[in-house]
Amino acid sequence: MQDIAKMINRDKSTLTALVDKLEVLGLVARTKDSEDQRIIHLELTPKADSVRPVLLGISRSLLGNLYRGFTENEKKELVRLLMKLYQNQNPESVTVDLLQ
Repeated sequence: MQDIAKMINRDKSTLTALVDKLEVLGLVARTKDSEDQRIIHLELTPKADSVRPVLLGISRSLLGNLYRGFTENEKKELVRLLMKLYQNQNPESVTVDLLQ
């Protein structure tokens, strides 16, 4: 969990609380590593897979509204500049493609 928290620039306690909620909702499952009991693996459940298309649709709809009136080049340039700002503040974080 520490690795994921670091990648998304969140405290481990914040991530643990989120994973606890997702587990209660049946969206993720925790399993301990067979060789090192300190390591916890997170997996999406079939229930999470079933809601993925809905969440992707909502995300695409929101992004579509935000980008309304932008050309493709303007979208790419905006994302590039915002990601540059973000990376300057969070050099160890994961980069996400916001145009998808």
